[in-house]
Amino acid sequence: MQSLFGIIDNFFQYVFGHPDSLIFFVPLLLISFVVINRFGIIPNKLQSFIEVIFEFLESQFKPLFKEEAHYKQWMPFFLAIFAYILILNMIGLIPRLEAPTSDIWLTGSMALMIFIISTFIGIKHHGPIRYFILLTPSGIPSAIRLIMFPIELVSMLAKPFSLAVRLYANMFAGHTIIKTILSLTETFPSKLILPLDLSVVVVLLGFEVFVALIQAFIFAYLSAIYIADNLYMGDH
Repeated sequence: MQSLFGIIDNFFQYVFGHPDSLIFFVPLLLISFVVINRFGIIPNKLQSFIEVIFEFLESQFKPLFKEEAHYKQWMPFFLAIFAYILILNMIGLIPRLEAPTSDIWLTGSMALMIFIISTFIGIKHHGPIRYFILLTPSGIPSAIRLIMFPIELVSMLAKPFSLAVRLYANMFAGHTIIKTILSLTETFPSKLILPLDLSVVVVLLGFEVFVALIQAFIFAYLSAIYIADNLYMGDH
């Protein structure tokens, strides 16, 4: 079994030694500036499509925040996460390219980023001592609080792991299935296999687009939940 130090070493080697996923963010940023500058009072088709997506995301994220100022502060961050993960997911649909999100080290680094940000926000908002006190439910005896604290701490530490694995597993599984089906044309070099094989792949690619959208939304939505939970810990 790989040692803990080996896992940590591999993690930092990926984060600092594989900036390739960030390369895709540069053209995305440039395209965003061009598209936004062309927005007008009368929306064109592209602007209408983007506004529909924004309104849907707004309807989902806004109820998580009890204060309007918090929502306005964090909404651009969640939109950036959604767009960035969606682009990385879609890259896997390009022939001979793999989605960066099908690598556990990338999804793990992003999940760790969300965990650090949400924890920092909670500590900053409530103070370090009160933050850890609020990890356990209020109004319970001190003895039960001491018993529940390790359980709540493990639950908190498990959040980035589940966030990383959920995105990684869905993207890795989808692309693996497509590769497996395409390999059938090499295993069975028959003219009858090729049309059936390609038709199944086309259907799966359409489903993968849907999965890419859903997984980008889920990651951004769970990120919003984690940050909102840390902001309003005392209100639960």
